[in-house]
This record gives sequence, C-alpha cells and structure tokens, in this order.
Amino acid sequence: MKTKHLRLMQRVYIVLFFCFMYLPIAYMIVFSFNQSKGYSLFTGFTLKWYSSLLHNSSILHALLVSLEVALISAVIATVLGTAASLGIASMGRGSRLVVTNITYIPVVNPEIITGISLMLLFVAYQRFAGGVSWLPDTIMGFPTLLIAHIAFNVPYVIFNVTPKLKQLDIKLYEAALDLGCDPKQAFFKVILPEISPAILSAFLICLTYSIDDFMISYFNCGTVETLPIAIYSMTRKKVSPGDLCAVHHHVRGHSVHHSDLQRNGEPQLPPRPEGAERGGRVMKRFAVLLLALAMTVCCAMPAFAAGTIEVTEDVSVSDDYDWTRFKGQNVAINVYNWGEYISNGSDDSVDVVAAFEKLTGIKVNYTTFDSNESMYAKLKSGAANYDVVIPSDYMVAKMIAEGMLKPLNYDNIPELQKDRSGIRGSGLRSAECLHRALHALHHRHHL
Repeated sequence: MKTKHLRLMQRVYIVLFFCFMYLPIAYMIVFSFNQSKGYSLFTGFTLKWYSSLLHNSSILHALLVSLEVALISAVIATVLGTAASLGIASMGRGSRLVVTNITYIPVVNPEIITGISLMLLFVAYQRFAGGVSWLPDTIMGFPTLLIAHIAFNVPYVIFNVTPKLKQLDIKLYEAALDLGCDPKQAFFKVILPEISPAILSAFLICLTYSIDDFMISYFNCGTVETLPIAIYSMTRKKVSPGDLCAVHHHVRGHSVHHSDLQRNGEPQLPPRPEGAERGGRVMKRFAVLLLALAMTVCCAMPAFAAGTIEVTEDVSVSDDYDWTRFKGQNVAINVYNWGEYISNGSDDSVDVVAAFEKLTGIKVNYTTFDSNESMYAKLKSGAANYDVVIPSDYMVAKMIAEGMLKPLNYDNIPELQKDRSGIRGSGLRSAECLHRALHALHHRHHL
C-alpha cells in the first residue's frame, strides 16, 4: 500500500512539473492563432500573424543568421570539444582535475560576464590590429559572433563526451590494436562508434543553445542581428516624446546643428507647451493640417512632370536621379536605428530596406536598439561600427561632445541642395537622402 501511494505521488509530481514547465508555452502557441493582438481573450482563429512573419524580411534574415551561426558553431564546437575530451582522458589524474575545473568556469559564469569578456577581447584585438597592416581590424560582426558561440559551446561538448569516455572499455581499443589496426583505424572503428551518442547529444545541445542565446550574441554581434536580438528589439519600444521627435526629424532629412543641440555643454530639448488653451490647440492642429496638405501637394506635383521608376507595386521613385550607380560594386551600409521605426513589410506595409536594396544594389545591414543607453554603450566600447546611427537629441549632443560622430562635409553633398521631390511610397524620401549621402561619402573616400 505504501509503495502504491508513493508511485501515485511520483506521477502527480511529474504531471504538475510538466504542466508548470509547458503549459505557458502551450498557451502562447494557442494564442499565436488569435485574431486579436491581446492575450486575455481568444476572439477567433487566424493565420495572419504567421503570414506577417513570413513577409517580415528583417525577422527572416535574423533567423537565417541564427541558423547559420548555430550550425557552423555547433559543428566546430563538437569537433573541438570531442578532441579536448580525448586529450583530457589521456592526462594524469592531477592534470585532468585541473583542466576539468578550468573547463567548468565558462559554464558556472553568468552569460553576461562571458559575453562582456569576449567583447573586450575582440575590441583589444581590433585596437592592436589597427597598428599592424597585415591583420584584419574589422572583425566585429559575423566572425566575432561565430567565435563567441564556439567558445560558449565547447565546454558543454566536453561535459557530454567525457563521461562516455570514462564508461568506454579500454580493452576494446587494445584488442583492435592486437588484431592489426593502427591507432587511427582503432579510433574510427572502435572508440568513435562507442561515443557517437554522446557526440550527437553534444551537437544538439550546442545547436539549441546557439539558436536560443541572447546575451553572448548581444555583446559580440557587431552590426549583425540574430533572431533573439531582433525579437528583443521589437519588444523594447518604450521611448520618450523627445526620442520620437528626434527620429521624425531624421527621417524627414532635416539637418541638426551642434549649436542647436548643445549650449554651454548641456543638451537643449525643445520646450513643452504648458497650460495651452483649447482654442490654441485647435488652431495649431488646423495650421499643421494645412501645412501637411501644402507639403503633400508640393511633393506630388513634380511626380506628374517627371518620369518614374517602379520599384514595387506600391513604391515608385523619380527617374531624374541615378539610383543604380552602386550596383555591382559590393557596397554595404550599416544602419543602427530604434526598433520598428522603418516599415519592414509586416501588416501589408512596404519593406523599405528590401525596396532600397532592390533599387540601388546596396546591401543594408539594418540592426535596432531598445534605448539610447544600450546604443551608446555598444558604440563606446568599440564593439560595432555603423555608418548611420539614429539616436535621440540629448544623446546626439553627448556623442558629438565625446567625438563619436563624424561631421558631414556638405561640399561633398551637392545633391542635398537640389529638389528631392517626385518620390512616392512610404519611406523612400529618406532612402534617397541616404543614397545621396552615401555617394558623397564614397566620393570623398576616393579623393
């Protein structure tokens, strides 16, 4: 009777454990088919969120990067970890104990410590390589991301393969040698088949950890974005009205002078209206409406006079500008922006980055950040190099004061003085400004 009750308690415990672990996941899966955006009430079944996901180029690209890094790092880490396990198994007891304890350190360390440590190592290397002509000094990105994942995964391979080696009967290896096999043949015919389940398990663990990792990737990704980083950037969208104002001015192509942003060393934020009367607000809104209508008419009128180039069924640009001057030149630009501030093709919107790449032939490495502080810390550490960064107004002043931004030479950008009208489609005006600025920078670098 006592044994029966004990078994019942064990089964109840197992059921409760699995419910606690997997019911939240099941709940999320079910509500991923919810017609509503909320998670409190299921309003109906739909596949529109999955359709939106399949049309989101940034998410798909991040997923591809994650899978590529995970697969390559898992293979390399499995090979290195297996070789290390064989080496550790051949050591003496004292040496094996020391090496094993050292191997434990990356595992017991918090991931943030490992990530920051690797980032500092890569930054130190870049500074050293800057003074050596034959060494590459721009490794932040996919190379550092791959190396970091390999370093992170190797200890887990060792901990999976080493116990299997301890269970291996050494007499089988010796018997193979006695029967005429050389050490290489004995390894591949005897030892490797015996430890292959542990190697396969280690490979799957490395693959899973690599796809799932956020902290290691966040500090060592450079301008590359993995799927966890992309999801994190999309969910962290809390910005101030000042942030929105700064982004709006950037997208509109307005230039902001240092003297306007900073006075006596302090950033100057735009004044906020206090105690405005209802009539004043109505008049302001009416004036803004008239101004918007006037700008729309002014921008649309040249479109009827000039020819257009169809980029997509929803986007066309004026043909009075040489959009293809960089095609075939393997030109890329790294852009660092707030999450979800440029249309990415979801919810039937225009994928601005994809349209820009199709039109110009320029590869856009587009990554996002969640706060000014995280962006500043990443750039300040030297962990990434970007061509275009979109911070808020106060952070712009801080970055200028610390010499983190390069000034634009407007003599090399004569196109900015020209009329840039005749552009239709969401976000392509800023794309033209970006393309012309890139041309000016490209021209300046070749003077």
